[in-house]
Amino acid sequence: MSFSQALSGLNAQSENLKILGNNIANSQTVGFKSSGAIFADVFAGANSQVGLGVKIANVRQDFTAGDLEATGRTLDLAVAGEGFYRVQLNSGEAAYTRNGQFSQDNQGFLVNAAGQRLTGYGLSEPNDPFSPVIAGGAPTPINISSADIPAKATANAAATYNLAVCRT
Repeated sequence: MSFSQALSGLNAQSENLKILGNNIANSQTVGFKSSGAIFADVFAGANSQVGLGVKIANVRQDFTAGDLEATGRTLDLAVAGEGFYRVQLNSGEAAYTRNGQFSQDNQGFLVNAAGQRLTGYGLSEPNDPFSPVIAGGAPTPINISSADIPAKATANAAATYNLAVCRT
């Protein structure tokens, strides 16, 4: 029995090395943080106190916010906190990514490096870029018109200040 227990440990560590290798391979991938193995005991039965070894119970992705960097590209986006970008695959299906490197294709759609279109909610007035966003419904690919967008003067501004009093 101890031989199979040792083998279970070697197999679990082998899987853990694959996860670590994936972390290294993706170290320069935009939006990727890391993955980690969650180990669990393997027991012989419900009332048994003798373990049969170890296994990988789960691979947990780290989706915490990372450091924001200025890229100098106007269409690069960043997720602040939790969340994903919803993109439309070429087949029409939805996929999710944390990579916010987008550009504009020749039809005006915002796309990632794989040509997948960024999706979002439309405007209440499609020809008015300042009209309210329609929340809910099905997200559609975001298209930015190549025509000039008319200027609109700022009507309202708000600010919140936090003042601290320092006493010596």
